[in-house]
Amino acid sequence: MVQLYKSTAGENMELLKSEPLTTNNPNINLLIVSEGTTYSFYWSTASASTMDNVKWNVLLSGVDGKFLSTKTAGGFVGSMFGMYTTSLGKPSSSSVTYGLFEYKGNDDVYKKK
Repeated sequence: MVQLYKSTAGENMELLKSEPLTTNNPNINLLIVSEGTTYSFYWSTASASTMDNVKWNVLLSGVDGKFLSTKTAGGFVGSMFGMYTTSLGKPSSSSVTYGLFEYKGNDDVYKKK
C-alpha cells in the first residue's frame, strides 16, 4: 500500500490518498515534484539503474503547498523533503531500507543566469 499523509495540528495526520501496490516487488521508488505552490507525488516499483527511464504512477497531483507557507505555518520558511516510514504507532513486522535519496535542485532560484 502506498499512502500519502499531511501533517495536522496535534498528533494526527490526514490521509490524502491511498493506493494498493500492483506488484509483489518489495522495492518502491517515490518521487515528489514541486510545481510552484503545488506538489505532485508519484510511485513506481520499477527496477532501474537510473530514475530517468522509470514509468511513474501518479499518487496525487496538484496538492496545495500553502499550508507550508510562513503565513499559514506561523514562521516556517520552506519545504523539507525526506524519507519517513511509520506504522502509525501500531506494532508492525514490516521493515524499510532506504537505498537512494536524490535531489536535483532544478528550482529556478538555484539556476545560474
